[in-house]
Amino acid sequence: MDLTGYGYKRPVQETKIAARSVPQATSLRSPELTNGAVRLLDSVAHKCAMRESAAHFPRVLNRLAEVWNDPSRAELCFEELLLDSRHTRAGFPSAVLSEIMTLRLYNASRMFPKPVDPWQEMHLR
Repeated sequence: MDLTGYGYKRPVQETKIAARSVPQATSLRSPELTNGAVRLLDSVAHKCAMRESAAHFPRVLNRLAEVWNDPSRAELCFEELLLDSRHTRAGFPSAVLSEIMTLRLYNASRMFPKPVDPWQEMHLR
């Protein structure tokens, strides 16, 4: 394709790189994920990558996506997931548990944001 009018053509390699820039995490997601769960994964991708959970436990992410807009209900959901009240659960694999705990910490930061000290802020300026 002539970009400048002077006969300059874009090298073929640039178009191949642009095609590879699509995130590969979407291929690891289970088809059982709801649209809400996919939106949740996309919105928290910068804080915690949920690759293992999305691939192996889509039902858990679907459940979290239902309550994610209410941080207190999401915390209750985390407690139900992580604490065994029925004494019949085997537990999550360590990679999935790590992802869920990271997501829980992110949810806690939404519930109780870090207070800003105005005096400290003035000192930094």
